[in-house]
Amino acid sequence: MYRRILVYLGDRTTGELAMAAAGRLAAAFGASLDLVDTVSADPRQVWATGDGSGRTQAAREREQLDRLARAADRLIDAQLDVTTHLLRGPLPEALLAHRAQGGHDLLLKAAQQGTTQDEAFAGALDDELMRQCPVPVWFARRSRLPLRVAAAVEVSPTEEQPDAIDLAALETTAMVARRLKADLHVVHAAPAPEPGAPPARPQLLNALLAAARVNLPADHLHRLVGRTTDVVPRWLSVGNVDLLVLGTACATPQEQAEGTAEALLRRAPGSVLTLRVERPEPKPRTALPVIHATTYPPRPAAEPAAHGGHGGGHGASHGGGHGGGHVASHGSHGDTHGGHAASPSHATPDSHAKHH
Repeated sequence: MYRRILVYLGDRTTGELAMAAAGRLAAAFGASLDLVDTVSADPRQVWATGDGSGRTQAAREREQLDRLARAADRLIDAQLDVTTHLLRGPLPEALLAHRAQGGHDLLLKAAQQGTTQDEAFAGALDDELMRQCPVPVWFARRSRLPLRVAAAVEVSPTEEQPDAIDLAALETTAMVARRLKADLHVVHAAPAPEPGAPPARPQLLNALLAAARVNLPADHLHRLVGRTTDVVPRWLSVGNVDLLVLGTACATPQEQAEGTAEALLRRAPGSVLTLRVERPEPKPRTALPVIHATTYPPRPAAEPAAHGGHGGGHGASHGGGHGGGHVASHGSHGDTHGGHAASPSHATPDSHAKHH
């Protein structure tokens, strides 16, 4: 179960997709949402504009604060509990530090794939988040709730018992499928056996299902022959699978560059949910400064006879500059920005497919 979802908006196009997917997930899981965006760590930076002039960091921050407020307004109209934070610092450090401070149990962002410079950077960001984030990461390519979900597992003939990564992926997939009332599948790919190789042992997959307490019909277990990064994306597309769940381990940059998980993340036609199985405990991250934090209580449903519209709108006034973390509390029919606080306010809420 996910109770507190951290949503990274990014640019306008990906932000719309992430917000739509997050709103539907939050409603399905009964979770609160924390919408975040980031700005440069250097407050003196000037951003180029189309007319040859430049925007100061302060102007950019105001634009992003307005964007966060508009996004929150749309979600609280749907009776969702929303907070917003504008973070200052580089990616992915700013996101990971904020997640650690806020106790989020799911990170959601739009998935990226493409060849432009911005998309290449975003793809690298996705790889880092997949490998470094200690909570599951939902890379959205579709805004609707998934109707078919699949766990990608690797069952090696040399294993004597289910692997922890496969088990975590299958348990998470089963939980998501139950909560969203989605169709659950398990997919396993392996190359054609070479002469003298150990024979396939289907009982290992059965042992994995038993360990995860998952009972599936035979036509929901898919054993593919071929390279994982080739046959699995094709199977996902033909089967119209909305969500692929991958278990991963923390990896070095060299291992990431060659990783099956990175390739599947880029090639999957639908959304991808990754979860990192802990190896050594990661070093604690130093919290980076929050420029602005806003809490939005869920807007109560209006009585039809007494509905008088929303008075006040975003008539908030900001006092002072951006100090150590400007905190604002937004009521349901008007906004009141209170003074400064040292920390943000939060709503109270929660190649193989093993991918080393």
